[in-house]
Amino acid sequence: MRCEVPDKNEEIEQPVPVEWRGILTDVVEDIRGRKLKPKSGSGLEISVESDEIELIYESVDSYGDPLVSLPEKAWQTSVCRWMGSYWHLLIDLFTQDEGLSDLVLFVDVYERSNSPCFKIQAVHVP
Repeated sequence: MRCEVPDKNEEIEQPVPVEWRGILTDVVEDIRGRKLKPKSGSGLEISVESDEIELIYESVDSYGDPLVSLPEKAWQTSVCRWMGSYWHLLIDLFTQDEGLSDLVLFVDVYERSNSPCFKIQAVHVP
């Protein structure tokens, strides 16, 4: 998967690249459906630790307001920043009653020779 990546500038937050948004939208759907798992193939790798999956589900459940599909307006406030060897993404999540919630999906994106690797880190209120 080739895409336009953000500038490798550690000083600024930048918008999440358009090419990554569909993947991240799918990750949120997997969280909502309790189907989050590592995936690879078709030029895509999604990495997540099995113990982290349960913590993500617990965090969403304890928030008390069900997640909804990621709307287009999520990209107005979600950001990424170059951290020297990877991009750190903060994806704002939306819930049924609140809309834009305090929950955030934390993802690190690593460059690989032929495709990025999306490492799902956590979901919580920062």
